[in-house]
Amino acid sequence: MHMIVFDYFNTKHVWRLLGGSLISKFGDGLAEMLFVVLAYQLSGSDPAGVGVAYGLRFLPYLLLGPLSAKVSSHYPRRAILIWCDTIRLVLACCFAFTLWTGNLSFSALVFYGASVTTIRAFSTPAFFTALRDYSVEKGDLPKINSINQMFTESGMIVGPAIGGYLLYIGVEEFLLVLLDALTFLISLIFIAPLPRKEGGKAFEQGERVISIKAAIVEYYKNLALERRTPGQKAAVYSGALIVFVGGVISVVLPGLALEIVKEDHGIATAMTLLGIGAILGSFLSGKGKTWTLRALLCCWALYGLSILFIGVLPSQAHLFYLSCLTLGGLGGVVDVAIPSVIQLNSSSDTTPVNFATFSTLANISDSMSGFLVAIVAGFIALNSIPIVFGAATFLIALGLLAAEGQFIKATSEHR
Repeated sequence: MHMIVFDYFNTKHVWRLLGGSLISKFGDGLAEMLFVVLAYQLSGSDPAGVGVAYGLRFLPYLLLGPLSAKVSSHYPRRAILIWCDTIRLVLACCFAFTLWTGNLSFSALVFYGASVTTIRAFSTPAFFTALRDYSVEKGDLPKINSINQMFTESGMIVGPAIGGYLLYIGVEEFLLVLLDALTFLISLIFIAPLPRKEGGKAFEQGERVISIKAAIVEYYKNLALERRTPGQKAAVYSGALIVFVGGVISVVLPGLALEIVKEDHGIATAMTLLGIGAILGSFLSGKGKTWTLRALLCCWALYGLSILFIGVLPSQAHLFYLSCLTLGGLGGVVDVAIPSVIQLNSSSDTTPVNFATFSTLANISDSMSGFLVAIVAGFIALNSIPIVFGAATFLIALGLLAAEGQFIKATSEHR
């Protein structure tokens, strides 16, 4: 089994990238769980307050998302990843000190969350472009993405599971943040030995530094679907659809877990089951050799249905946990399909641009999703929010799928 998997990679360097991702995602899972727990504590268990905290931390993407495309295009991806892990290590240590001194406020929590997402704005396109650089051929990318997603979700399972257990036995929150910092130190050990295989493209004549204005203009030009490449549309469609998903998973599900289980460790259990489902979904989605845009949109439609069912099912712990497992499975399929469609339909120059497009849109949508949850929570019950958001995801995905079918038909007739 090991040899079969290893054949898909050019060298051991891909394993270093994946190993670093696995370790850092353990820290991410721990940090996400702790962020939600602290947000509920500081807001007095108010879902609207948590939605605001969740939304505000993604605002830096409005500016830095477009800039990250240029950075990943012109600078070595290895150097970008090293800088990102180093800065997150320092941020985690500072946040742990704030918790230890007892000076954590709602605004400080939001500032820390926004700082973390600022780093992710640069690390995401750099990481996926590096995976493409080190792969043998483009046909291997779905399998590499599948393994990466399984590694990612494994880390996201272990993080909340250990974090939930440590909270349950009374470990202080600042020690959990120090554990998060340790994961980025280990990730640096994985990534630092990588050779500078990918150098980034050269600057144009007369251009010595990246112009923020030019980067933003180029980014928003890339949002226009005039070229209608599947990689570009996968980035735009998926990034936009997350507006109906992010807040449900990160705000509503933890709130429902607290309502049903009545304990903080219920949040960790729900997040762990989401991760287990995502591993299973990622494994199954890596069986195919390719992914198409239409298949991706079908997965989005099913994802919307699974969110809808969470609000429909009775409020019982075993049914809620089963729905989390199912939702995680479909989410894992979507998470493999998105980078595969982008990578398979992008050149070496447009790959970081399309990933920056997706990453920026996805995180802006996450921000809007948090605010939407905060607004909607003032009008309807918490368990009704998944019905509204899930139905919207399902119907929009079906509409995009129908439009894509009409476009393919029109293109064929034109030829």
